[in-house]
Amino acid sequence: MYRPRRSAFSLVELLVSITVIALLSVLSFAAFGKITEARNNSKCAANLRQLGAATLLFTTDHNNRYPVLSHSENGTYQSFWYRELRVYLGAKSTTLDYNPTTGKQYNLPVFYCPSIDKDKAYPHTHYGANRYVFIAPDEENPMIMNSVHNIPEPSHTALFSEVLNPTSSTYPQAGWQAVPYRIKAAKDDYIPVDRHNGHVNMVFADGHTESLEAAELKEKIDYYFGEDYFE
Repeated sequence: MYRPRRSAFSLVELLVSITVIALLSVLSFAAFGKITEARNNSKCAANLRQLGAATLLFTTDHNNRYPVLSHSENGTYQSFWYRELRVYLGAKSTTLDYNPTTGKQYNLPVFYCPSIDKDKAYPHTHYGANRYVFIAPDEENPMIMNSVHNIPEPSHTALFSEVLNPTSSTYPQAGWQAVPYRIKAAKDDYIPVDRHNGHVNMVFADGHTESLEAAELKEKIDYYFGEDYFE
């Protein structure tokens, strides 16, 4: 007896197909997210490596001394570390670029982590300078600069680190351009744990970079940022 060939899916087959497609879409999206974050992590580490190299070039030109954390005269800031390094990264001057649309000044791309929304973060840099290395001058010594010879363990003393809050449009006080002295008492406010799958990128005084687990960094603040500074 002749039976015509079935040309349509049954309801059960259709539901199974939809379920499989949905599952594959979720898995693909998750995999794509991991690939994107891995790429961002690599780019962030490369940024910090360039900042470290620029710092070493700066010290070569300035008698083995690091740039100051910031410099002010009569209560007005004249410069910051991230401005002084610009000319060693391809910029023509230390002046930041003004965007008339946003009304903000922006830096070179190397100063920004790709995992952070640039429009929701501090516009000048996403990285913090270690105040154990980059000294903040006082009124009596307005241009004092720290020497590379004052860093006893350059292989584990951070120059720059991801220490800023990636979800806030206003960073904690003093946390937008420096690793603040408050970091020891407020580790959760200054050490990001939801960026780069729980890792924090850092570049050290000898020029190498590492991606450390945030939990490890919290336990070894003195080791990486200078014990004497926090005493």
